[in-house]
Amino acid sequence: MQALMKEKRNINGDIVFVIDGSDGVDENSYRQTRNFVVEFIKYFTVGEKSARFGAILFGDESRKICGLSKFNNNKDIAKEIYLSQRINFSPDVNTHRALDLVIESEIFGIEAGGRSDAPDILILIGGGKSSEKEETLSAAKRLKSRGITIIAISVGGEGSKEFAGLSTSPSDFYSVSSFGELLTIIVKIIERTVKETLANEESYSSMVDLFFLMESGTSVGSSNHRKVLEFFSGLVKPFSVGDRGARVGALLYSDRAQKLFDLKTLGTKDSIVKTILNAPYLGGRANSYVAFNNLLSVFTIQSGGRLNAKRVVVFLTDEKTDKDSLTRKAALLVKNFGVIVLAIGVGDVEMTFLRSVASSSSDVFWVTGFDELASIRWAISHQIYYIVSECEEELHQKEIPEKQEIPKMPDTKVKLPPPVHPCRIKADVIFCLDSSGSIGPGNYQTMLQFAAELASNFPLGKDLAAIACVVFSNVANRRFDLGDYTSVSDVTEALLLTPYLESTTNTHLAFQLISNLDMFDSESGGRDDAAKIVIFMTDGQSTHPELTVEAAQRLQLQGVNIFSIGIGNYTLSELISVASDPRYVFTALDFKFLDKVKEKVAEKACEVPKEQKPTNFAKFASFNEEI
Repeated sequence: MQALMKEKRNINGDIVFVIDGSDGVDENSYRQTRNFVVEFIKYFTVGEKSARFGAILFGDESRKICGLSKFNNNKDIAKEIYLSQRINFSPDVNTHRALDLVIESEIFGIEAGGRSDAPDILILIGGGKSSEKEETLSAAKRLKSRGITIIAISVGGEGSKEFAGLSTSPSDFYSVSSFGELLTIIVKIIERTVKETLANEESYSSMVDLFFLMESGTSVGSSNHRKVLEFFSGLVKPFSVGDRGARVGALLYSDRAQKLFDLKTLGTKDSIVKTILNAPYLGGRANSYVAFNNLLSVFTIQSGGRLNAKRVVVFLTDEKTDKDSLTRKAALLVKNFGVIVLAIGVGDVEMTFLRSVASSSSDVFWVTGFDELASIRWAISHQIYYIVSECEEELHQKEIPEKQEIPKMPDTKVKLPPPVHPCRIKADVIFCLDSSGSIGPGNYQTMLQFAAELASNFPLGKDLAAIACVVFSNVANRRFDLGDYTSVSDVTEALLLTPYLESTTNTHLAFQLISNLDMFDSESGGRDDAAKIVIFMTDGQSTHPELTVEAAQRLQLQGVNIFSIGIGNYTLSELISVASDPRYVFTALDFKFLDKVKEKVAEKACEVPKEQKPTNFAKFASFNEEI
């Protein structure tokens, strides 16, 4: 431990400890908790451009020990924490009140010392179950919807299951048997914290003119309006703002449009974030046409647009209808001027409408509710960066050109081994790939390589195969549709470039996405007379097994044949329940053994008859032997 502390780490992060000081934590245990927090803080440089720390204590009630802006050195913070006393008025452990206090006190807010370019990290340390479990889970969900990362440390085992649900992802949950063992995991917590701050650094420095279209109608509501603002303000964080980086503009819309600021108006990240967070709620019936109708003028030189910058619009809506052809026409006109449109749907939005507005199927995102917006923030930021960085040439446009084709992906050749079992069948095949944090970047690339090599066994064509892809983690994201690519090389390249989401395993959202977006229908490139196949790959049990099986069975009832491939820590019973036939279950002990099941999967896929009746075979005990 002493060797670790010889050199402090200079990171940019706002870190708040939420500490259990209830009657169930005795004096000695509380002292050990304080020691852990102080030792943790010692590892970091504290300052305006470095780490900032705050702390909240909870028991029956909650109180703030110190805020982010109170101290600018380790010594003063340590002293404040050492002097703090337990809250032992009653045996109640009201964890939810501490989490609520984080929001009520705006401890991460800019006015309280928080910074727009620093990630918000909450480290929760508790010794048992909370008195109000549902309220605690709900409070944690609200924090996560604001983009706050929750690292949960359970002491003693009694509250482990609850704390696992409070953490942002499985990799953010830790447990020890006693408070005396907290120091044994301090290195892991430090490394996790450093990783979170590195992920938030300004790694996206490409020139991009970025414009936000933020719905603010009655269907959103005033409470969700705040979540929309927090989501869009968070999108700015990974980008370097300035003349050689990103310029940002924003507009609110309902039955009218209100421009918040142009691309040239605000030159700093803090001013952009503050202006977005203070944007008013409009109300009124949402009409996205008024938003797109205002877009042509926002990218002009007079408004701050640049000739050598990529133009990207991020559009959010929860509109329930796609009957307004004016919106689609206005969006098409914008896209014809070389603008890339990312469309985000919330709730029961019409997917056909999203597809018609977005520049491609990879630019369509969907979440079940406004609370889930924060979970796709990184994926949206990454997609923007991907769009900008992967263009073969910079766009050199006039102020308003007559027409500009949307730039295509670079024509790089992907070298793959020859197909192991060429399969010349008429089939619509959707790869459904696990992108959760438990896989890890190296294994994730191995899985993408496997998927690409497997896909190469299916020649594409009118009377042959068509291939699509969905990835899932805490959210599900459609990468491309069945009709998007007509060559195997394009499909394999798109699979290999699939970004890593690195969070939880909400498998059910992937199956629901395939159903809800009608990914097998003709509008997405599907064929009525083609066999319908989903190739599902995962390294573990889903977060909600019952929802996963229910969503898979719904696909089976639509005539979809689901193949299950489990790697490593899979749950065999779930793989069997999800698959349409026990013969369609394949397993590997490790990612390095995936190659051994490739030929078997291709062979079985070739045998799928298009007229096969969907059946639930979960009750069968037979399955393929593990490699």
